[in-house]
Amino acid sequence: MSRYVSLAILIVILLALLAGAVSTASAQGSTTYRVRSGDTLNAIGLRFGVSAFAIAQANGLRNPNLIFPGQVLIIPAAGTVPVSSVEAIIISRPARNATITSPVRVTGTGQAAQHNELAVHVLDEGGNIVGQGTVHISGQLGRRGPFSGDISFNIPSGTQVGAIQVFDTSPRDGHINHLNSVDVKLRKP
Repeated sequence: MSRYVSLAILIVILLALLAGAVSTASAQGSTTYRVRSGDTLNAIGLRFGVSAFAIAQANGLRNPNLIFPGQVLIIPAAGTVPVSSVEAIIISRPARNATITSPVRVTGTGQAAQHNELAVHVLDEGGNIVGQGTVHISGQLGRRGPFSGDISFNIPSGTQVGAIQVFDTSPRDGHINHLNSVDVKLRKP
């Protein structure tokens, strides 16, 4: 009988701890989300009104493209992640929801931590990298300036939803410092 009482007490303690963790997350304004097949950080961010970068930062993700079904992510509340007065990376072209073919010209303004280069990924509808490269920032090293570059990608025939990600990584540890993305439609001619 005492074995069952001990087990019941243990269950009650665990439930109390879980309730405390949930209330702590709620008090901070964050929530959790279980990743489903086909999800991307961009799509999840749009659903909750936060950036893919904020989600990656809240979860310590080194690679924002590496999420998997069943993974539980912390989603910070909109407006709780500090935002600088000017985005570090702004994508001017391609425009949101534009239909693009390979190679795609990616332009904007940005600032990089090193070498005046930003990385670019072209993602398919499954969040897989189907093209990648770099764009060069014109101007003084470490200063904000315009960037432009052509990035090739390869998809099966047809048109599908995708995204262009432009990001800067830390020279110290490879973590993403800044990331911006735009949803597009990828088309194979």
